[in-house]
Amino acid sequence: MLADFGNCGSWFSGLKSSESLGDTAEGLGARRRVHMVPMGSAEEVVTDWQVGSRMSWSVGDVKGLPFKAGTTVVDLTPTDAGTTVEIAITADPRGPKFTSGVLGRLLSMMFTRLLPQLLEDLEKEAVRRQ
Repeated sequence: MLADFGNCGSWFSGLKSSESLGDTAEGLGARRRVHMVPMGSAEEVVTDWQVGSRMSWSVGDVKGLPFKAGTTVVDLTPTDAGTTVEIAITADPRGPKFTSGVLGRLLSMMFTRLLPQLLEDLEKEAVRRQ
């Protein structure tokens, strides 16, 4: 599912929609625009692609969200029971430096809420595609 980079909006409930940008739909250099629930959007570009084990992307051209850029790294480790998914997110808060602590906590709360939903939706979609 993660390899289908531009279509994550079709299965992740944290997004209103997503679409591929440019000619590369998957792999290194693939680009997409994601539209978040309840608002905001960002452009994401795949920066690391190791089939079946790791994928990372940069986040930029952010609109309507409390950060201006960031990165996401997803590591996949096969296990006897399936696959362990580890996700690391960094975000650069908007605004003056003195507000970064407050915005950092807000972003932490936002991602803490979104990540379990992402993992749940990812698992449901994996089962659906079997």
